[in-house]
Amino acid sequence: MSALIFFLMMIYFTAAMGTIYYLVRVIVPRVRKHKTKIEDKDIEKDEVINPTFFAGISQFKSPEEYAFYLKSIAKDDEQLYQMFASQVFALGKINLSKNNNIRMSTFFFIAALLSELLIIISMAYARAMPFLFPNG
Repeated sequence: MSALIFFLMMIYFTAAMGTIYYLVRVIVPRVRKHKTKIEDKDIEKDEVINPTFFAGISQFKSPEEYAFYLKSIAKDDEQLYQMFASQVFALGKINLSKNNNIRMSTFFFIAALLSELLIIISMAYARAMPFLFPNG
């Protein structure tokens, strides 16, 4: 094993692990909650449960409690609008995260393929060298 092949193998294994890591992050993206500052000091705002995502749904103990909460949000147009806006915003953040992870995964995949091809070419060239140049 030459130093070149060893170096290419290290690139290959690193790139393969990077590919796997970013593909897993596409499947399960980690998006942090967006925190907003409330300008009006008189308003005390409890954390609103978003009942349209699984994390929000799982906070309820029964279907009746979930239905009651949905009904109470639907009565207030401002809360309904905030729920819709937060859902669209969260989906946008998830899609951005997935697109970035796919881009990184593609980069690492191409690096892994190139290093693998260079390993194969260098090994084939080293093996064929005595037959190509028998006098050298």
